[in-house]
Formats: sequence, C-alpha cells, structure tokens
Amino acid sequence: QLLRYSNSQKIAISGSLLREEESYRLVEKGALFNGMVQAMHHMKDMRNVNDLINSEIDFATPNYGAWWFFCFKLKDLNYYPFPFFVRGDDSRFSIVNKFRIITMNGIGVWGEDFSKKTSPMNSYLDMRYHLFHQIDLCNKNRFFLIKYILKYTLIQLASYNYSSAEAALEGAKDFA
Repeated sequence: QLLRYSNSQKIAISGSLLREEESYRLVEKGALFNGMVQAMHHMKDMRNVNDLINSEIDFATPNYGAWWFFCFKLKDLNYYPFPFFVRGDDSRFSIVNKFRIITMNGIGVWGEDFSKKTSPMNSYLDMRYHLFHQIDLCNKNRFFLIKYILKYTLIQLASYNYSSAEAALEGAKDFA
C-alpha cells in the first residue's frame, strides 16, 4: 500500500532485521554494498530513544535491501532475480535495478543470528558470490581477488573452521 502513494519511479522499501534473541536489537536497516555488505545502524538498541531517532533520520541512502523484507513495484524491474535464493543474490538485485531504497521504523522482521547459520556450504557460496560481485559490481582486479580469498580463508582458519576454509577455497576454485 505504501508504494501506491509514491510519485517516484524505482522506489523500494527495505525493512529492518531485528535479532530474534534480543528483539529490540537492530541488525540492519538497509545496507551499503561496495564489495562487502555494510549494515546500516548495526546493533542499535531500539529501546533507546536516541538510537531509534538516529536510525530514522540518518541521511545515508542504502543501495542494498535484503530479501527478508524488500518491497518494490514489478514494473520497475530491469533485471529479474535468480528464480531461487542463493547467498548474495539480494545485494546484486538491489544494485543492478538501481532502486531508490527507503527504510522506515516499524517495518521489519525478526531473524535468527547469522552466527548460528555459519556452515561450510555458506562459506562456499559466500566466496563465490563475493568474487563475482567484486568483478561485476566493483571492477576489482585479480590481485584484489587473491587478497580477498587469502583474508577470508585465514579468518576461517583462525576461527578453527577448517571445513569452512576448505569450502571457501573450493568456492574460489569453482569461481575461477
């Protein structure tokens, strides 16, 4: 219904994600993607009046809205999404369709912490989509990609996530 009142073309509404375990804690209210996802208003306490107001009046405009709540007019699409969700699809979808993304307090969902969802399969998919985005959206060169692969893999190894490190390397190999 909100989109019916919009005069603007290409407007999309990105809802907030709040932590399921701390229902007042904001995980993300829109995001910026410049090679990596940077959640806007990450971990603000929505019980705190200052955090609540600041998350509403922030003038930074997100270029990415995640699938958990992303509303747009079908007629505004230039590119359709992949027919099923694979990690990272939502960031590219928002950017290539060049939506003017708005957020509003009160529109959102609660979700399970991402830390509970880590797995070797996620590492594999994360590696592939990040490498693709680095080339497609950010125009990065192969030296940057090599550094990214090493950094991601070392973080997994330092966390004793050996299976995830191995899966990430498989993702990089399959990407190449």
